Amino acid sequence: MARALQSPLRPGSTPSSLLADIITCGEGSRTELADRLGVSKASIGRAVEQLIRSGLVEEGARYRASERGRSATAIVARAELGYAIGADLEGSAARACLFDCQRNVVASRYHAIDPTWTPKRIGAQWRRLIDEVVESAGVPRDRIIALGLAVPGVGAPGAEEMRTTLSHGLLTRLDVRELLGDFDLPVVASDNTLCVSDYERRFGVASDVDSFVSVLVRYGIGAAICSRDRFVSGEEALCSELGHVSVRGGSKPCVCGSRGCLDTTASGRSWPPVEQRRGASWEVELVQRARDLGSGLAGLLKIVPLPVVVLNGIYNPYSEIVEPVFLEVLEAELGPLGLPVPSLRFGDDVESKASLGAGLRALGHCLEDYLEADGAGRRSA
Repeated sequence: MARALQSPLRPGSTPSSLLADIITCGEGSRTELADRLGVSKASIGRAVEQLIRSGLVEEGARYRASERGRSATAIVARAELGYAIGADLEGSAARACLFDCQRNVVASRYHAIDPTWTPKRIGAQWRRLIDEVVESAGVPRDRIIALGLAVPGVGAPGAEEMRTTLSHGLLTRLDVRELLGDFDLPVVASDNTLCVSDYERRFGVASDVDSFVSVLVRYGIGAAICSRDRFVSGEEALCSELGHVSVRGGSKPCVCGSRGCLDTTASGRSWPPVEQRRGASWEVELVQRARDLGSGLAGLLKIVPLPVVVLNGIYNPYSEIVEPVFLEVLEAELGPLGLPVPSLRFGDDVESKASLGAGLRALGHCLEDYLEADGAGRRSA
């Protein structure tokens, strides 16, 4: 089992708050659940028994709960208790999935996006994709709890208006409700880097640490910082635009209007066509791109030194080539300052990672209210 996450839900031992925690943070033993929610084992025990009697959770497999060999039984939410939609948008693709309360993906879809399209056309394609996922899943609409959106851009946590880079990479303000049209569901939008990072924190390669830097390189480059199990937030944003850090002089203009941005040399926006990404010349180019990205990351780590870097996106299939390059650059830039060189972890290849993260974040905002609402428990029981 992974380390015990700090629950994002308000402390308490009510059955609904416990059930919400199990769904959004994962199954755990009674002891682990008590630690996560900050309540006594006796309170958790009573709540668990009530949920078991109601048929909302079940006891799963036994596992080793500590290095001393003690075993425990996981408490698992019933999968069909409810469902969430997660949808992810980037400069070249739109994705969506619908998953149950055990995070099993019931249906998923992918559509290519042309970055020259207008936001209106992109939004129509995205909405069509989400509708296709819901239809193919065959899940009753009243069992779908929330819609989580992962959008390239920054905005206040949970806000529906984002500052994003969609059409032509230009920065624009975007209302996700206007982009997709009305949904008869709670809608929570977050930066896609944050959604991927949150997935890694909960269930991925960062689930055993409480502090790390997460970098997502796709059409653009974003970064998120998790410190002591909480994502670091500015006044209006949880993520940074790492792609617009200047790492070396250059004449190539960036979509932001500046020159020499990391985005112009290391992002997917600047990558050559697929047929050109092979052979010795491509490896030489890839190494230089990795050096630029490592230099930009080093600049961030000079300000916020953290022990782990998690990388997701277009560099991951080339991890054997780029990992030693990243570490070499970080050692050269951080070592002389006496700063620790972090370990580097490449995220697993999970296609729906950003969508799952978006859906889980949406559940974190509204799941407990859904479970406490009249009829929700009765339908599930």
